Amino acid sequence: MKSQRLLALGTVVVVALIIGAAVELSSSPKHPSGPSSSSLSTSSSLSSTVPPSSTSSSATTPLSQPMTNNSTTGSNGIELSMSINATQLSVGQSFWANVSLYNTLPQVNSIPANDDWALQGIPISFWPDCLTNYDSPVGAAQAVVLQGYYTMANISSVANSTVFGGDRCHEPNPIFHVIFQPSSSQVDLVSGCCVLGSVKENQTSGPYSLSTSFTTNGYWDLSANTNLLETPEVNGSPSPVPTAFVPGVYTIAVADAWGQAVILHFEVTQ
Repeated sequence: MKSQRLLALGTVVVVALIIGAAVELSSSPKHPSGPSSSSLSTSSSLSSTVPPSSTSSSATTPLSQPMTNNSTTGSNGIELSMSINATQLSVGQSFWANVSLYNTLPQVNSIPANDDWALQGIPISFWPDCLTNYDSPVGAAQAVVLQGYYTMANISSVANSTVFGGDRCHEPNPIFHVIFQPSSSQVDLVSGCCVLGSVKENQTSGPYSLSTSFTTNGYWDLSANTNLLETPEVNGSPSPVPTAFVPGVYTIAVADAWGQAVILHFEVTQ
């Protein structure tokens, strides 16, 4: 009888062990080799940090790719270049620019004086006032600093006349040739000289540097600079009368007497 009880108890234990194993198997995951729930949530948080692709609004604005320098070289070997100190200023800050005419040839380069302007504005003072191109007091280059965004296609609609003031010279000396030194911005000028009403040709003067920098704390309203007592000049006297910068986009452009021009843009913020 005692042996029968022990056999029955053993049978109950075996059945209990079988049932427990079955319960453990049914509660375990079907894919034990797959990622845990914690790794899945980490992957989700990483993917949420990647911004959706979109087109930046700045790509549609004029200053989406601002430049601080621009240059062009003519068939005569003369390079007109301009650089600026910044493409973004704050109200109250001054603006700086450098302008140069440079002989890219490794030899002396004598070119005839010319009066071919892609745009017109304020003359740049490179040499004495009484040395002139033809019958105008304009030298080798002119510049404008304008409120608004202009391109070479439309800037001549507003920069279309040289700003003149009073006459600086009673007897201007016409320039015939501008002689550039090799690989240089240094020039000599061959001009006529008026002496007691007669013109004495082939007078050479120089050297003069056709590279200069200037600073302004505002844009140049060309109408406000017209009909002054004397013609305003960049780096001359008097200087152009500036109108204070306000927030917005501005255009600076320079043209030379041989038909070349370069243009850049900058923005003023509050």
